[in-house]
Order: sequence, then C-alpha cells, then structure tokens
Amino acid sequence: MKRNPLASIKLLNIKPAFSLLFLLQAFTATVLWGDLTIIDSISAGGSPSALKVHPFLHKLYVYDSYGSEIRVIDLECDTLIAEIPVTPGENRFILELDVTNNWIFAATVRDFQDFLYKIDCLTDSILAQKILGSATYISASLSPQTNSIFWGLEGGKIYRLDEHTLAVIDSFTTSYGLIEIISEVVDFGIFVYALRSVANTIAVIEWGANPEIMGVAISPYSDDMCLNPFNHSLYITHRYQNHITVVDPLNLRPLATINIANPAKRIAYSTALNHVYALIPNPHKVAVIDAATNSVVQYLPLQRCPISIAVDSHTGLAYIGCSNGKVYVIQDK
Repeated sequence: MKRNPLASIKLLNIKPAFSLLFLLQAFTATVLWGDLTIIDSISAGGSPSALKVHPFLHKLYVYDSYGSEIRVIDLECDTLIAEIPVTPGENRFILELDVTNNWIFAATVRDFQDFLYKIDCLTDSILAQKILGSATYISASLSPQTNSIFWGLEGGKIYRLDEHTLAVIDSFTTSYGLIEIISEVVDFGIFVYALRSVANTIAVIEWGANPEIMGVAISPYSDDMCLNPFNHSLYITHRYQNHITVVDPLNLRPLATINIANPAKRIAYSTALNHVYALIPNPHKVAVIDAATNSVVQYLPLQRCPISIAVDSHTGLAYIGCSNGKVYVIQDK
C-alpha cells in the first residue's frame, strides 16, 4: 500500500489507554526554505529517546524512556501494532537494525547492569536477552557483514558479540571517555571508530587478532557522530561549539569544518539522499547538510526540542523524536 502522509492512524485494541496517544495529527507542511518539509506528526507520547526504521517492513520502532517500552508503528497503514516491554534505562538507549535477518537489537543500562535485547522484526517479539554484568555501556554498533555487535563501555572497553548467540567473541580496550562507536567493513579489514570525549580524538581500531589503534584529533565536547558509508567519512557534533567536524578516519585526517547556527547534539546520515541531519536543541531546529559539498543547505524549525532521529534508507523520509512526545515525519528531496 502506498503511504498517504496525511492518513489517520488506525488503532488496534492493544491498550485502550494509548488510543488517544497514537492519533496522527496531520497539518499543513511548513517550509523555511529549500526542499525540507514536515508532512506528518505522530503522537508517540512519553520521551521518544531512540528511533529506528525498518525500510522493507515499513515499521518505525520508538523507544519511550518514560514508559520503558518499544512501540512499533506500521508506516504503511499508520497503525500501532505492538508494544515491547524492556528494562527501564538510566542511560542512552540504543536501537540497531539487521535488515538481512530482520532483527533489531535494543540496549540499555539499569542499576549498573547492561541489558541487550534481540527482537524479531517479523513478530515484534523478544528472541533473546543478555546481561553483561556491572559496567556502564555507552554505545553499540551492528556489523551484519561479520555477524557481530560491537558494544562500547564508558570506561573504554569494547566487546564484540556474536549476533546469533550474543556470546562475547573478543574485546579491546581504548581510553576512558568513550561516548560513541561506529563499525564498518572495508576491503582490507574491520574497523571500529570510537569517539572519545576526554581525549578529544577519534580512535581508529583495526579489529583483528592484534588490533591496532590510531587517532585523529578533533574539537572538544564531542557528542555524537554518523558515518557516510560511501566515502567512509565521519560527521561529529560538538555540544558547545557551532560547527560539525568531518573526518576521514581511514586516512587519519580532518576533511572539513561545517559552521552551523547553533550547537548540534544528535546527527544522522541519509544514504538515499546523501544528506546529513543535525539536531539543534536550542533553538529547536534541524540543520540539513549536503554531504557532496559539506555545506548547510537548510534549517527547519521544530515545535519542541529534538532528541532522536532515524532515516528510512529506502524512502529518504526522516523521523525526528521531540521532547513533546511527538515524532515528526520529514520529507526531503
């Protein structure tokens, strides 16, 4: 079924209390300039702290950090179809998607214990759960090509887990202050990029029997990063600085500094459009960056503070979760 952006959500009788919560509120698209428009808003309720889109099953996974559950919305018929209970999180909640196996992995921490959930996207049910013990996870990165999950801890340790069994394969320790990791497979090996706030560097780890570690210096107060898989460049936000740093990690060199109107927090890359979206908390807006030129092409104002983002790699639609409990659907061209 072709998606109608202004269609109303058809509610299932999952929990009557959530009926009004998931009404789709359609409004006239607004544009500041350029081609970015808001076409829908979904009232998800609570705090949509993490989002992930399955581009082929047309599902949106929304983690509500207030309600401690993952809500699943069918984007073809605009229907809430499942609610998956998970352990309440005290830290950033992570959702990672394996499109090939139709698995989504959810990670959080509670009472100094790390919880990892493996969820079947076909049935939206939990397949497995793992507790990693007393440590504070900070980030996770999925590597479907190697059937691995890389699990980063604040203290600097990175574990590699088997995607099928969730068993620990091996690990590597970098310096303290780890806040984000991204993994990718290139022709000559498996690489993990670790964003370290204390050292103000990107650690470049060539994973193997004897991993080698190198570093790229960046601006301080780093917050988040995303990967452009086509040219292997990283885009990094900085909490107190009005710019985004672009780094070539494989060649250990900075590529560009992109000036923006205000400091950005979360950031995401669109493989469909070769655009980067940077969420600016104050004032509430999203900056659109053309990755071909590394320049800002548009700012789009939002009603409330943006806290999470996911991009549909097939349609190019971006989904932005805000502090008012809504997820805004953004169309880009």
